[in-house]
Amino acid sequence: MISTTKRDTPQTWLIFLLILIVGTFLRLYKLDSYSIFFDEKSTMVVSQGIVLEGANQKEVFSTKTISTPEFWKAPVLNYQPPKVLRSFTYNETFKLRPFTSQEFWATKSLEDYYEAMNRSDIGNSPFYYLLLHGWMDAFGISDFSARSFSVLFSVFIIGLTFLFGRRFFSVNTGLIAAGIVAIEPFFIAYSHQARNYSLTFFLTLLATYLFLQIIENNASKQKTMFLYIGYVFAAGLSLLSHFLTISVLLAHGIYALFFLRTIKGWIRMAIAAVFALSGVTWWLLAGGGIYTLYSLNYQADLYRRMAETMPYNNPFGIILPATISNVFTKSLPIFSDLIIFTNGLTDSLEGKKM
Repeated sequence: MISTTKRDTPQTWLIFLLILIVGTFLRLYKLDSYSIFFDEKSTMVVSQGIVLEGANQKEVFSTKTISTPEFWKAPVLNYQPPKVLRSFTYNETFKLRPFTSQEFWATKSLEDYYEAMNRSDIGNSPFYYLLLHGWMDAFGISDFSARSFSVLFSVFIIGLTFLFGRRFFSVNTGLIAAGIVAIEPFFIAYSHQARNYSLTFFLTLLATYLFLQIIENNASKQKTMFLYIGYVFAAGLSLLSHFLTISVLLAHGIYALFFLRTIKGWIRMAIAAVFALSGVTWWLLAGGGIYTLYSLNYQADLYRRMAETMPYNNPFGIILPATISNVFTKSLPIFSDLIIFTNGLTDSLEGKKM
């Protein structure tokens, strides 16, 4: 890969600045006009260490009373399902009470954060929640502040896209690509969501940007050392931002097999991969993601049984078996959007019938 970057001019940076201003305006415009949806609610509470079901909030919205069971009396006949027995020697009774927002958003322990991620997002996106927690500490808890964090990284994507195009193609290509990203509805829509998508895309693009430079500069060990360090952090944190970025990193590995072409290069990339995977490995084995694989296996088995027995009439919507025809139909909109900016138009190829 050869860079055709020409010397930058003041006009280049003026155009780039204009693109950034337009992109930032489109992302901030009416940012909190619409109320947050369920996934964003999950984001806000999980980032503060609160389990969605309120399991670690009982003392906030209720008063706990401990009483000794009257074991000498005959038990009351009750056909209701038995409650969870917490102790043989005492009973816990919770009575609802009013609470303030300060009590609800009170600081939680590290164990609370682990439990919130386990039970509310199957352990995914810990790095995003960690950053968002600090962001909301600084700018307050609100729809605007939670979403503005996504706006920040969406603007970073515009800048990194320019650098990517400028580095590997040309200045004009970088400006055109950045301009498309600045106004593309896909990026704007995800910047308006208090979710991890903008952060994940930025880190994945950054890892790819560094990876391609490693391929180019493989002959110079001193020059690539800093690239490898940057790649390890970008790739590792992208995995901790969203587990599915593993597909991009696998593509990096396959690409390296064909284009590094040296044993030393393969060894260095293998070592970098081990370090990049170390963070998410620790998280899945000992951190807040220890139930992730269990949860995913349970969901896969549940969806499979739904697809086989009741694909059109189940609580989760339409779930079809993974046949070649069904996979092709479902993936067609995704792959078409990679070629042209249809924005889901292929979902309605037949048009709307009135």
